[in-house]
Amino acid sequence: MKKVVFSRTELHKFLLMGDLGEYIIDKIHPSIRAIKRKEVLAIFCTLRINRRTTSVKLGQFPENNLDEIYAKFQIARNISANGNNPNLYLSEISDRSTENQTESIDNLSIEYLVKVFLKNKKLSQKYSYDFTNCLKKNFGEKYKKPLKDFSRKDFTNRIKYLNEESKLGTLKNFVYKTNKLFLYFLKNGDYRNQQVLKDVLSVIPNIIAKYIKIKDVERKTNSISRITKALKKLDGKQLKKIEDLIKEKKKL
Repeated sequence: MKKVVFSRTELHKFLLMGDLGEYIIDKIHPSIRAIKRKEVLAIFCTLRINRRTTSVKLGQFPENNLDEIYAKFQIARNISANGNNPNLYLSEISDRSTENQTESIDNLSIEYLVKVFLKNKKLSQKYSYDFTNCLKKNFGEKYKKPLKDFSRKDFTNRIKYLNEESKLGTLKNFVYKTNKLFLYFLKNGDYRNQQVLKDVLSVIPNIIAKYIKIKDVERKTNSISRITKALKKLDGKQLKKIEDLIKEKKKL
């Protein structure tokens, strides 16, 4: 049992990492608790009615947002204060405020986004490990910090460093995995303040054109040049063997 200030971020984190049946208590309203179910958090409160206690279900997260849950809690508390059982009177609160329903994504860490992404995509253990390891290493200290602390300049500086170190494979993996992660939350995330995602995604096409496609062409050109030089040193019989080998490969 742990006491936390209930927020969308904290509840998402508990939904992702909590064990089935485990629960957390709202530090601001200690009578409210969130219990981990299979795919949701069941939110209950405990109220006293004429010296007896009763549990009232306030909703389930993320289907119900915190504004709905707290509104229902306030109603239940008022009903119980008059000596009545809220369970006999409460009906579902269905009015939602879109603005309050969403949370600013730039308050979440890249580490948290990666965990949510991998959980929702249900990828293989090996791919998940490679995905996490690549982003953790290349985002560096910014990996565990809020997204608002990361900028487009941080991203391009890392790309320049990898290019200068001739780490083309790492550069490609970092670009493609970042693109996949940020694009996922831009399309599927119910979050506000997505500017950091948009800023980074906006420079990726130029990075691919400048660092990846050009490098691939250069590498192919260099390979052709090396092969041509090697062929010039061969005699007629050796060239005939290579020609026959190429013909055999084409038949396969």
